[in-house]
Amino acid sequence: MDRINDIFAKKIKTCRRNEGLTQAQLAEKLHVSTQAVSRWEKGGLPDIAMLNDIADCLSVSTDYLLGRQEQDTEDISEDILKNISRLPKEERFEKAYAYAWTSVIGTSDASDSMKNMLASKDSLKSEEGKGYLMQSVMPEGFALGEMTKESRFLFLAPAPEKPDIPYSAQDAYISCFKILSDPVNFRILSFLLSKPVDKVVTSSLIADRTGIAQSQVDRHCQILARHHFLECRKIEDEKGDISVYNGTKKPWLAAILIILSNLIEDDIITLRLTKQNNTPFTK
Repeated sequence: MDRINDIFAKKIKTCRRNEGLTQAQLAEKLHVSTQAVSRWEKGGLPDIAMLNDIADCLSVSTDYLLGRQEQDTEDISEDILKNISRLPKEERFEKAYAYAWTSVIGTSDASDSMKNMLASKDSLKSEEGKGYLMQSVMPEGFALGEMTKESRFLFLAPAPEKPDIPYSAQDAYISCFKILSDPVNFRILSFLLSKPVDKVVTSSLIADRTGIAQSQVDRHCQILARHHFLECRKIEDEKGDISVYNGTKKPWLAAILIILSNLIEDDIITLRLTKQNNTPFTK
């Protein structure tokens, strides 16, 4: 029996962390006390009637929790898909982020203690005004993740077979950055990205909120639309057809700006996860 207790304690703790849950959050889902979850993770066993509910919350089988069956790695993606899909829409991104955060940690060569610390998001609380940027750079690929109060994102990429930018594409990259570096373009895009998804705005509203002359707004919005930085469509009102703009349907632009912000932020702590350095340090 002691062996089953030990196995269950290790499995439930690992699975809880893999799900990105604290003891309190798991307890709330199961309608038990935090002390009950803590007791299970120290070797206590729950009532047998609760095993199915615990397994469902942790996206595993009861046999896996009791050590009778190792989790079939081929089924993990299907389990993750089912677990996220059955959640209310407002909770899906949080759950997906928790899975992705754990996956990024798994790519690193960090020590087990560092990985365990990172897997528990509650332990990632820095001093006020600070956040965490996680970097894992290896020959096989790289991962980048940020966890701050204002921003959370993850980027994971296997090493490309041809890492160099094709010479023929360099002019396009340079043109893209020139457009983004224009102050008027940047102010317009920043305003549009602050709007809710599917919200369209007129050039007169952009001019009013940004302080840019409407003639400039019209001209720059047409340039931005032509280069696919924003969407432009026509709607009809009592005065005829007018142009309206939307920037939130271009999520790659928001992603670029979030990643670039890490080049200029001074108040973020970088966790560099390589064999050479597993220790947090301040940028």
